[in-house]
Amino acid sequence: MSGTLAAVEDAVAAVEAAGSLEAAVETVHPSGAEDAIGLVGAVRSMGRRVSSIRAALLAIVTLMPDQFVGVRPTLAGFCERLSVPRVLVRLRELAERYLQELPSPLGFRGRWSG
Repeated sequence: MSGTLAAVEDAVAAVEAAGSLEAAVETVHPSGAEDAIGLVGAVRSMGRRVSSIRAALLAIVTLMPDQFVGVRPTLAGFCERLSVPRVLVRLRELAERYLQELPSPLGFRGRWSG
């Protein structure tokens, strides 16, 4: 997965705010951009990011229940709990000992690892 953690967070936050991948596509991957990737490519790209981050957030809630009990496994839920505007870099710090188990791009586990 290419891009910075901040770019991944922006894409996932756009989907959370819009309510669906399709509704967020124009925000994240504008069709008029010089490097436009098209609707199908944009939906696939964002889908990979969203599924990876959702899996990582759910894993963090599960691995660190004392700290995150009752937190919705969404960026907004973690931002609210941690009182930060951007959460992925902060979560990497807090979940440092679990990075081998967390899926990329938040952790180090590959997409197809068992």
